[in-house]
Amino acid sequence: MTTPVTSIDSSKVLRARMVDELRAKKWIRTQPVADAMGALAKESFLPGTDLALMYSVDDTVPVKYGANGNTISSASAPWLVAYMLEEAQIKPGDRVLEIGGARGINAALAARLVGPGGRVVSVEIDPELVDDAQAALAAAGITNVDMRCGDGHYGAADAGPFDAVIVTAQATELAPAWRDQLSPGGRIVVPLTLLGLSRCYTFQAAVDGGWRADRQLLCGFVAMQGDGAHQSERIDLPGGGVLRVTDALALDADAVLDLARAKQERVWTGVRVARMEPVIPHLDQFLSTQFTPYLRYLGPTGKDLEPGGEQLAWLGIGHSATVTGSALAYVAMRELDETYHEFGVIAHGPGAEQTGQRLAELIRRWDAEFRGGPDAFVRAFPDYAPDQELPPGRVVDRPSTRFVITQPAR
Repeated sequence: MTTPVTSIDSSKVLRARMVDELRAKKWIRTQPVADAMGALAKESFLPGTDLALMYSVDDTVPVKYGANGNTISSASAPWLVAYMLEEAQIKPGDRVLEIGGARGINAALAARLVGPGGRVVSVEIDPELVDDAQAALAAAGITNVDMRCGDGHYGAADAGPFDAVIVTAQATELAPAWRDQLSPGGRIVVPLTLLGLSRCYTFQAAVDGGWRADRQLLCGFVAMQGDGAHQSERIDLPGGGVLRVTDALALDADAVLDLARAKQERVWTGVRVARMEPVIPHLDQFLSTQFTPYLRYLGPTGKDLEPGGEQLAWLGIGHSATVTGSALAYVAMRELDETYHEFGVIAHGPGAEQTGQRLAELIRRWDAEFRGGPDAFVRAFPDYAPDQELPPGRVVDRPSTRFVITQPAR
């Protein structure tokens, strides 16, 4: 049984407790990462922060807010920090590039992993945060971190090549500089948003060209700033729903609103999901490879009990959606009992029945052929790669990268 945190708990005790929990949950897999996270006192990096929050495994600590009150920089939750450090496979003597240094915590941890013979270069776009990080690193006695103010989209060519690149801001691109500045055999650990789905990927050079990521983890970071920033659009729908568009699609918002106001059709699939069953991200990834455009629908948070007594459940991460010339359709869930929900589709517009049935059939196909199988893998190629040289899969084009998402059957 875990002893409650009290005012007399020391930073050392809380760090040890954090590491034990990270080990138990398999976020920490190696001794060097355990040693680094257990040794680093974060008080100088997060002044004024409650110790219990600072060392809570699951909590993110905001460190700076924008003009509209949104978080523009934060200290990542320790579980995610541990995951990214393990994925990077940092060794003594390595050179590491970090994109998005914030107040320097991740750079300090990487510095412990590379040791005195290695070097960490951390690029942060906010000069105020750079000053804070430099002061905190000095206070912690860490001398092998080069904390720089700049646009991380361009890396740090003068200090490369690097054995690992760790990106700690939500990206939509595998920047050419990160690829070019990586040593042979190196890794890029990066949170990417592709088709509105945010995952952390670990890319390595593929033997047949390009880059490949076989592992992914559902997560989210504050948005990338600078030349790597990517704008998204939202369309507020009648009834409180929101349609998110993230891939520079030229949607007619007025036409979408007209569809949303039309009579709806509901198609229930017979595909059930247990409470807390972690399959919805897999379903979303599969559906993202099956139709264009792939969008995200955010319904009213929580449960929606309608006049007919049908109880719908909306997830905070959103639901798969699409728009055609004659229909708006999105995945929904209804409560069956205390254990199960059922997947279905809600569609609006003249083509609602046809579009709803098509999307429902894709959900049934996922259940029959893909559910419980491997995650999708992602390939990345330069922007000039011709179509005929790309592998099968859903192509997502960015200014400098052509991504291909492939979902294998189970």
